[in-house]
Amino acid sequence: MTQRAFSDFIGFSRPSAAWRFNSSLVLVQEGPNVWRDDYDPVTSAWRGFLIEEQRTNSIRNNSMVGAAAGTPGTFPTNWAVQSGSDAGISTQIVAVGTEDGIPFVEIRCYGTATATVFGLRHDFSGNIAASLGQVWTATAYLKLVAGSLTGVTPKIAVYEHDSGSLFVRSSSGAVTVGGGPLKAGRSAYSVTIGATTVYAYSDVLFTWSVGAAIDFTLRIGAPQFEQGAFATSTILTTGAAVTRAADTPMVGSLPPWFNPNEGTLYAEAVLPNAAISNSIGIFSIDDGTDSNRLTISKDVTGKAGFASVVGGSVTANLSSAGLIPVGTVAKIAAAYKASDFALSLNGEAAITASAGALPAGLNTTRIGRRYNPALNYINGWLRVLKYKPLRMTNADLQALTT
Repeated sequence: MTQRAFSDFIGFSRPSAAWRFNSSLVLVQEGPNVWRDDYDPVTSAWRGFLIEEQRTNSIRNNSMVGAAAGTPGTFPTNWAVQSGSDAGISTQIVAVGTEDGIPFVEIRCYGTATATVFGLRHDFSGNIAASLGQVWTATAYLKLVAGSLTGVTPKIAVYEHDSGSLFVRSSSGAVTVGGGPLKAGRSAYSVTIGATTVYAYSDVLFTWSVGAAIDFTLRIGAPQFEQGAFATSTILTTGAAVTRAADTPMVGSLPPWFNPNEGTLYAEAVLPNAAISNSIGIFSIDDGTDSNRLTISKDVTGKAGFASVVGGSVTANLSSAGLIPVGTVAKIAAAYKASDFALSLNGEAAITASAGALPAGLNTTRIGRRYNPALNYINGWLRVLKYKPLRMTNADLQALTT
């Protein structure tokens, strides 16, 4: 078998720009239809090719357009102090710039607190539509540049308002803010939108005691507010919400070496999001529908799965003994042959099935998802894919994934 790069034989589309960390650990933009070869900004390790569903950053300006340093300086356009007149706290824009490709604003907060809550808002009420039952996730890169957070609890917060932009409720989660590289300081908070809410927005929030002496300078980078149960990669905006389209890698017609009667599929992937509760397609071969396919997946319980689906009915359905690890490499191998299926995850003894039919008419390979893209994107990284036109032995599957 010849080893080849993904891009040599897998078609790829994404009709928008997208962002990744390059090998120099700098956030960079890739143009439409370009694979994202992504690196971990904390460990510097290669993570793989990033494949994500469509998401929108609803914060209109996370690139700090309009900000200017001074005394007090000018906040980025659309930004504001959440509560300043009654908190006894003054603000100063100390600096505006970029760190490792991440646009930031540095804000000094100082004074004697006359209230217990103080926030730095990233957009205005009445701009971002949200409704009951939706899950939204807010993120920001945060770094302490000067001063002290002793007695201060930094948080990521979400505020909800009704149709008249009147306050309904707020919720928040405490985050840790250190003095290391900004790219290592991304924090997230997710919330399910409540009743009567029509609009929502996020901010960086601080709580402290009345009478506390406050003086710290915080670097805030590229805040993001997106509908979804977990954070996805950074999306930069300069004046309007920006949508990053879904990454869609696939092989539109199967090569002549594909064997419909027996074979082995292998994938190495990194799944970063424990919050994903639905089934995720990792490596799937189908007939252009979801009704006839062979699919390696993460199932709803978090285990590796392998299914043979014929005419919309599952004829073989295997689940690994253990869970797919979150944030580290999962090695999954699956073998197929009529009435002879097997699955191994990370060196486990193969799980087998001695019954089940094979689908016919397979002609399309989908990478990092199944046919139905709405629920089944990997939202993580693929590192290695292998296909062999024979059913490897159970022992070989176990060895392959060790």
